Amino acid sequence: PITTLELFDEETKIITGSSDTTLSILDFETGMKLKSLPGHSSIINQVKPLSNTTIASVGDDGMLKVWDVRTRKAVWSATTEFPLFTLATTGEKHMVYTSGLEPVIRIWDLRSSQKDDTLSIETPHTDSILSLDLTNRSKICSLGFDNTLHFYDGNIHSVKDSRVMSRS
Repeated sequence: PITTLELFDEETKIITGSSDTTLSILDFETGMKLKSLPGHSSIINQVKPLSNTTIASVGDDGMLKVWDVRTRKAVWSATTEFPLFTLATTGEKHMVYTSGLEPVIRIWDLRSSQKDDTLSIETPHTDSILSLDLTNRSKICSLGFDNTLHFYDGNIHSVKDSRVMSRS
């Protein structure tokens, strides 16, 4: 089954990640599969386009992978100790933010040949982070399984505000 999807290539295609460990590129109009990109060793939790030719993905295998859709191969990857659930990028598509089972936000510079995270932000979450979002001005929002939202300024790496979400 498909676990995540995003519009891609000027919204003419869809990228999907699935529990069968593959990314797929589908035609938006017909739904036909155009390409398959195998390479994760576990469920893919999120995909994001970085450009018209590159896609980033994260999965339960703890991998962040960047794919060149023309060659169907991962061109950059990094591994964490824990499953990754979410990723986000800003206007600077070479910076990728990830998080997951461990409630830490990791920031990766894809221009670096070293596969270590450029920066790790310890968060006040008491459980895993399931979603990240960013503004073009490096403001970060994280949503955790602990039912809290936290806001950060990515430029100074500090917590700005926290709010507990009410349960329905």
